[in-house]
Amino acid sequence: MGICAILLFLTSANFANAESTALKTAAAAAPTVTQWNVLADEYLEKVLFKFKPTDGTSAGLHQYDALLEDYSRAGVEAEIKKLHEYEKRIAAFDAKTLPETEAGDREMILGSIRSRLLTLETIRPWEKNPDTYSGGITNSVYVIMNRRFASSDERLKPVIAREKLMPAVFDQAKLHWNNFPI
Repeated sequence: MGICAILLFLTSANFANAESTALKTAAAAAPTVTQWNVLADEYLEKVLFKFKPTDGTSAGLHQYDALLEDYSRAGVEAEIKKLHEYEKRIAAFDAKTLPETEAGDREMILGSIRSRLLTLETIRPWEKNPDTYSGGITNSVYVIMNRRFASSDERLKPVIAREKLMPAVFDQAKLHWNNFPI
C-alpha cells in the first residue's frame, strides 16, 4: 500500500471518528434540551397557570378560562411551596448544558419565580392591598372579553363561571381587611 493510500485511510478514519464524536455529543445534548423543555412545561402547568389561571387564559390556554385565582391563605402557602420547589429544580439545571435560547429561558423563569416569591413572602399585597382582589377579578373577566378567540356569547360562558367564583374572593379579602390601610 502506498503512502498516499495510507494517509487517505488514516484521514478518512479520523474524519469518521470526529464525525462519530460530534454525533455522540449532539445526541448527549439532545436529552438535556428535552429534559429542560419537560421541566419548563411542567412549571408552567403545575405552578404558573395552576395558581394564576388568568395568566393561562391570557396566554391563550382556554382550559383555564373558567378558573379563578385562589386568594385564600392556604392557596398562597401552596403557591409559595411550589415556587420554592421549582426554584430549586430549575436552579439545579445547569445552564451551560443548554443552548443559548433555553439558557435564557431558564434565567427568565428563575427571575419570574423569585419575583413572585418576593411578592408573596415579603411584599404580601394580599394582606394589605384591597386592589389585589377587586383588580384581580376584574382582570380575569377582561382577558376573556378582550380577546377575540370566540364569539361574545361563547366568551360569556367562562366569564359567568368566573363570576360564580367571585364571592369567595371577596370572602378571602374580608379575612385580610384588618390589615388594609384606611
